[in-house]
Amino acid sequence: MTFFTHNMKLQFKALGKQEFADDPKVVTIFKTPGEKLAFYMTEYREKEDCFFGYVKGTSVDSWGSIPRNNIEAIYKVDQEISGQDRTRTQLSKPTPISELVPAFKEPIMVARLNRLMEEQQKKNEQERDQDQGQEPEH
Repeated sequence: MTFFTHNMKLQFKALGKQEFADDPKVVTIFKTPGEKLAFYMTEYREKEDCFFGYVKGTSVDSWGSIPRNNIEAIYKVDQEISGQDRTRTQLSKPTPISELVPAFKEPIMVARLNRLMEEQQKKNEQERDQDQGQEPEH
């Protein structure tokens, strides 16, 4: 049995790149045996043959990539030892990471609010510039 299923590949392809998404969607979660590390996979990068996502459980949780063959090797060994599919959590549908990692909720909200405020400020500046460029009506 392989870790990377056809269904996962289709979901990753449908989502495309999410590197600039406010709240990227997770397709699957890979947990190492003993569940010390969890890798929330948001992308599959075919050219590099690696997964990209959020790694939780290290001294500094962070975004990063991991080669598919490394995941497959750990998955295979764990399957042989346990006889179970305990390292992969296939989500029924891609799920925003903020729903799976609560620590993301506040930073994502702040980023969205900041972006909205910047957009509003630009709009106000454009309107002000238009108003200043027009002749006053008599």
